[in-house]
Amino acid sequence: MMDKTVYEARKCTCSEQAQLLPIERKLERYNSVICYECDSCAKKVEITPLGSIGVLITVGTFAIGIIAYLQLSGVGQPDFIDYMIVLFCIICIAGVTVPQLLKHNRYPLLPSKDATELPLEENSSRHILAKPISFIEGFGFLLGLIAPIIFIACFLGLAALIGYINFTYFQ
Repeated sequence: MMDKTVYEARKCTCSEQAQLLPIERKLERYNSVICYECDSCAKKVEITPLGSIGVLITVGTFAIGIIAYLQLSGVGQPDFIDYMIVLFCIICIAGVTVPQLLKHNRYPLLPSKDATELPLEENSSRHILAKPISFIEGFGFLLGLIAPIIFIACFLGLAALIGYINFTYFQ
């Protein structure tokens, strides 16, 4: 079964009337990428959906928080190297997410009623996370920010329930 999602055209930078039309949707390791092609200048642009960018920001923030906690807490005062490691991690996450967000600003969606339905490429059916990635990307940036938090809360809630049952009924 192929997953299909509807994508709208975007405005190209080559002229006022030029449109970037969606031509392909590829599934990468952690997200999908929508390939657009301009109808007048034939420029190709790959844009990551906002939902995946939101997930990347949240997971990156959690990773930076863990690294900062490990580097800056503990015995003694943190030194310059510890702060540089945390700053390097922040710059890396910003270096990955900001260019992806800027593409959405540079090529805005066009207010049109025409939308293109794009199936995932053929070899993506073997990808274990194809359906969850498509589900999260369909809701946009805000759910992308919240989805990892919901997943972690459900996982910890399930672990707490298993622990409660284990220690209450199986002593």
